[in-house]
Amino acid sequence: MLVDQRQPKADRTVWVVVLVAVLTIGMVVAAIMVALTLGTDLPALGMSSS
Repeated sequence: MLVDQRQPKADRTVWVVVLVAVLTIGMVVAAIMVALTLGTDLPALGMSSS
């Protein structure tokens, strides 16, 4: 447990990286699920969004 007291910044960096990774994966999964629900391909979805 000494590592936690010595390197709080390192732990925060790890948590930030994990949070960003989870959010990114969540957005990708959500986009894929929406595309599958609408029955359209991802390229078509990207082109029709503009």
